[in-house]
Amino acid sequence: MAKPAQVIRDDVSSKYESRIQKLVEEDRVDGARKLVEEALRASPEDPTLLSWKEVLAPGRVFGRGPVNLEITAEQKWFASHTGQYKGRWVAVLGEELVAHAPTLQELSAKLKELAPKGLPVVHHIE
Repeated sequence: MAKPAQVIRDDVSSKYESRIQKLVEEDRVDGARKLVEEALRASPEDPTLLSWKEVLAPGRVFGRGPVNLEITAEQKWFASHTGQYKGRWVAVLGEELVAHAPTLQELSAKLKELAPKGLPVVHHIE
């Protein structure tokens, strides 16, 4: 039986990893992303660096049709209403609450039923 391949961490990974971690802890994500890219140029197959690249990748928007990424109105709603919906999933469109539910699945079902005229911002309030 063949032995599994052993991943050998080189000096590149160990040299960069603590610096990347420090940038993330300081909420300097853009700097951490740049540092990961620099490290990957020196060691493109390093699993630790590839993992950091995936973790630090920008968020992706999923949906159908054109997406309006201007969420200032929704941010205003969140700033003044989050205390009322702790532990719940909410869907906000503009400065209006579209729906809320204890689970994402329930919220999705409500949104399908309501069929809002735009794409609401969906968020879980901690």
